[in-house]
Amino acid sequence: MKYIFKNKKGITLIALIITIIILLILAMVSINLVINGGILNKVKTATNEYKISEEKDKISLAYQNYQIAKVQGKENLDLTIDGAKVSGNEENWTITFEDTQNTYTLKENKIERQEKAELTDIYVTLYKDGTLAFSNNEETIEGKEVEKSYGNIKGLDANMPPQIPWWGKGLTVIFVNKIVPINTKYWFYGCTNLLNIENIENLNTSNVTNMSCMFFACKGLTSLDLSNFNTINVTNMSNMFQCCDGLTKLDLSNFNTNNVVNMSSMFNLCSKLTELDLSNFNTSNVENMNMMFCQCNDLKIIYGKRGMWKTDKVTDNASMFTGCGTDHITFKTYLQNNKIVGYEIIKGSNWYSKEDVVNSDGYNGARARCDDIIQLNPEKTYSIQLNNSNYVYGYIILDLDMNNLGGIDYTSQTSTITGVKNIVFNFKQKDEQTITDEMLNEIIEKFEIKLVE
Repeated sequence: MKYIFKNKKGITLIALIITIIILLILAMVSINLVINGGILNKVKTATNEYKISEEKDKISLAYQNYQIAKVQGKENLDLTIDGAKVSGNEENWTITFEDTQNTYTLKENKIERQEKAELTDIYVTLYKDGTLAFSNNEETIEGKEVEKSYGNIKGLDANMPPQIPWWGKGLTVIFVNKIVPINTKYWFYGCTNLLNIENIENLNTSNVTNMSCMFFACKGLTSLDLSNFNTINVTNMSNMFQCCDGLTKLDLSNFNTNNVVNMSSMFNLCSKLTELDLSNFNTSNVENMNMMFCQCNDLKIIYGKRGMWKTDKVTDNASMFTGCGTDHITFKTYLQNNKIVGYEIIKGSNWYSKEDVVNSDGYNGARARCDDIIQLNPEKTYSIQLNNSNYVYGYIILDLDMNNLGGIDYTSQTSTITGVKNIVFNFKQKDEQTITDEMLNEIIEKFEIKLVE
């Protein structure tokens, strides 16, 4: 009996060891499944998706509350979301949550998450034919002879132009493949002989915060299309195109400037630009516009968008339009049922004083600093009438070059114009009174433009 008992005890011990081994094997298999089978990744993905959904719900709820307050007639409204930084305005908001750093845009009632791309290596090579190439790997361009390799500049944060290894060099820039930098400050500073930029769509700027002096003195460039740029995180655009005196065309149509604080000298000395469309610019956070359009001699019209061109936070706008072909931002207006629509008062920046008008234009009347452009068909004839107004006794019609196209000095009379594509209205005040926002709204309501059949 004693022998048998000992044998059973030995068997039990062996069975226990085998069981432990099996459990360990099963545990290892389970861990392997969790890691290699992607279970952890799936859990992480599900958590992120839940967080994104939760953040979108917060934005949606905040926007609903904003709209309700707006209907109730409340003033000075802001979109506020706990734990998030909100910039921009109703036309185009940018929301960044502090804990996750997830960024969203809210535009035209649509919420979109703005994903940052992962930073890449950035190898820069200068070739003997003048090509300056940017690539995410060390491979060189076949058939080209290398003059100098600048290595991997990932994370480069230059504080002055000489810290850019290729400073002032290159006839042609080419982005060989996708690269993702964290800033582009001074990248092409002083590249006066640069004539062309190829494959710029391969430059992913979703992480960039600083674009100051990026194209400073690129005098050889005549056209630049930056419509692919993602500028949602950029805070500094100062001197970005300064001294680009060869540029005649500049496409910034998709720029998101919600977070930009500094636009000083951004277009300074772009002397050959004749037209600049900044209708996508939101300047509600800009503090510095010093010399922004200074010495843009041929620049006759700068388009902005109502509600997005704000100067509330600007503390320095000295010499903003000095030597520029225009001295104001223009908003496009259109006709609907013979009425001017799309008009909005920009408080604090709408009217010159009488003295300013007389000194600058020779007109004894008020003129909108942010003029409204009425776009017409130059092949058609229009009749224009200002019905009885208590505040103005007439108006002057000017074309975009501020040439006097005629006008009426008495209310309830009609003038006729033909062959005009764009017109600007300048109202002549009664009794030298100051025109308020409310008065201006009434004046606009009383204007009527009809197509003469």
